[in-house]
Amino acid sequence: MSDSGDSAVNNQAGENKMAIFRVIVGGVGSVYEGNNYMQASCKFDRYLKTHKSAGIILLHNGKIKREHVGNGGESTERIEA
Repeated sequence: MSDSGDSAVNNQAGENKMAIFRVIVGGVGSVYEGNNYMQASCKFDRYLKTHKSAGIILLHNGKIKREHVGNGGESTERIEA
């Protein structure tokens, strides 16, 4: 990922310029990175349906927003406020 002004999270004053969302799927890798929460959440849900035994994480500026932990057929999902 480049550190251009368009994709930078913080400006020179350290203020939040743009939210960055990222979806990571265990065994697959990063499947979404962008500034649209709805797209990230849809991608999370799509992988949740097809990769139930994999860990799936949706990050918002590096912090966990949603997390799915697959474990031998059982699954747990955590949603942060």
